[in-house]
Amino acid sequence: MGQRHTGLMADNKTAPSENSVADLIEALPQERRRAEARTVVNLLQQTTGEKPVVWGPSMIGFGTLHYTYESGREGDTARVAFAARKSGLTFYGLKDHPDSAALFESLGSYTEGVGCVYVKSLDQIDQDVLADLVRLAWTR
Repeated sequence: MGQRHTGLMADNKTAPSENSVADLIEALPQERRRAEARTVVNLLQQTTGEKPVVWGPSMIGFGTLHYTYESGREGDTARVAFAARKSGLTFYGLKDHPDSAALFESLGSYTEGVGCVYVKSLDQIDQDVLADLVRLAWTR
């Protein structure tokens, strides 16, 4: 039986693609975002041991998580992912572990959505804490 997952996909439109992670990053309009995206890819790849994959049009994900909703609907999503956007970085999959709440106190400046964490700039957060959140997310 799968587990309930509330983070990345409301439907199955977001799926892994054959698109190039490097091309996605290089297409970002701001050099600062491109640099941050490269840093996050390196951090997540080192932390997870997985290669990055483009999910949907704009997310870079690591690993796969199969989920089943209480309704019976099921699917696959990236275990952890992020998207580099003009307004900042959006992280997915970091909030689902019960022990993650304590780490967020040390993360730095961020805001939250239902299943995501928004960071305006990578230099506003502690990257070691981000890596710890990814490690926890990886164990769920």
